[in-house]
Amino acid sequence: MPGFDLAAYKAEITQQKEEKLFNIVAEIGIARGHYIEFKECIKNDLNLNPIVEALRSGEFDTFYAYFNMKKHYNKAYLTKFDYKRIALARTAWFKRQILSILAS
Repeated sequence: MPGFDLAAYKAEITQQKEEKLFNIVAEIGIARGHYIEFKECIKNDLNLNPIVEALRSGEFDTFYAYFNMKKHYNKAYLTKFDYKRIALARTAWFKRQILSILAS
């Protein structure tokens, strides 16, 4: 898409993650403490160390799996591009994704 810089987008996500890291980790700890009774077979579920270490990482691919974009990402950065859904659906990437889904 014209004007979109993937590196800048990832940097923005990383910066927002750093700003909210303490709250994110606290929230995960609280959430995991509430549903443990439903998962008796998982004894190590309260061990947050691997998740915390991943979230502390500055490496995008390491922390992104644990970063809740819906809840913690402020989309103000993306609004300046004003992309419409139809424009996004016309990209080569979108077409490849749809074809991949249909092929499986």
